[in-house]
Amino acid sequence: MFAMIGTLFLWMYWPSFNAGYFPEQPYEKSIIITNTIISLTGSCLGTFIMTAIVREKFSMEDILNATLAGGVIIGAPSGIFTNPAAALCIGLFAGVVSTLGFRYLQGKLEQWIGLDDTCGIHNLHGIPGVLGGIFSAIAIASYGTDPLTDTTQIGYLSFYPQSPSNLNIYGRTFYEQGGCQIAAIFISMGLGIAFGVAAGFLMRVLYAFSPADFFKDNVYFEGVPD
Repeated sequence: MFAMIGTLFLWMYWPSFNAGYFPEQPYEKSIIITNTIISLTGSCLGTFIMTAIVREKFSMEDILNATLAGGVIIGAPSGIFTNPAAALCIGLFAGVVSTLGFRYLQGKLEQWIGLDDTCGIHNLHGIPGVLGGIFSAIAIASYGTDPLTDTTQIGYLSFYPQSPSNLNIYGRTFYEQGGCQIAAIFISMGLGIAFGVAAGFLMRVLYAFSPADFFKDNVYFEGVPD
């Protein structure tokens, strides 16, 4: 229950995580913040519904983690979606998928490959992050014009340089940008796997402990009973 404080802080600050790199684009920043909050709301709904179904009672593990999955999955498409229903739907989907991961997949991975995911990173950040990248690619590839630059489609002053109707502001077609979104997923996964393997290797080399000792406090702290 005490750890719920961390979840509440993350829930409140997650919009700033996604929108922090847009200091001078107020319209797009407002879209990102709105989409993030709506997606987080959807993941809360999905988590509470699914944890009650698969566990028969609310599980604090699911509520502490899966309620934040909406903020993860909306990260890549947060500035692309202009319809709040899309943000709500993928947030709901993220909450459901993340809860199912905690309920069924986490134990299987530990059994199959010895993955001790003590913080549920795979279910909260891994799977929703990959899904968010896929959704962002689908969304951007479906555009005919950029909704944030095409002032003929919407009645507000654009904050971005204009581009031809079949190109986005980076000079790529929308299909090409969708491909770049997919490429970014593999780059992120590659970096995560490479640095994870490197960190594990260093731990085995620098610390003469067995993997089971990593979860025992008496190995690292004085005055802790065995």
